[in-house]
Amino acid sequence: MISEGNWLNACHFVMESEDRNFFFTTFQQWMRLCFRAAYSELIDFSANIKTLGREKQKELLDYGLRIVRNSLLFNNNLAEIVMLPDEEKTFNSKFAPFINPANLAEIAELFDEAISHIERNGNAQLIFTDMSFKMIGLLKKR
Repeated sequence: MISEGNWLNACHFVMESEDRNFFFTTFQQWMRLCFRAAYSELIDFSANIKTLGREKQKELLDYGLRIVRNSLLFNNNLAEIVMLPDEEKTFNSKFAPFINPANLAEIAELFDEAISHIERNGNAQLIFTDMSFKMIGLLKKR
């Protein structure tokens, strides 16, 4: 169970389920495009992300950081403490092998840097495009 019997957590998850689902599907699509190195599709993806607004963009990046954290937990056989809906947990378990000690710090830094740039009114399309191209290399790093 996601809320672990906590009523407030359960209400929180219900209220934010639409946003969560949006962030999950968007992040999943983004990482799949990065893994396939679909450059032209990533440019289109970044153009679409530009329309979200700064707060949603930062929330998406924050969601990505949580997925990276959960991947670290999966890689260290701590999957039982990952509190995610089943579909997200399944994706995260399949994504986790691509997050390893060789790329973990760089990926976390990349997400933090992108959040910082967006907070400072950077061009979201350029930020996400640059980040996507860097992620292509980082996901293949062993």
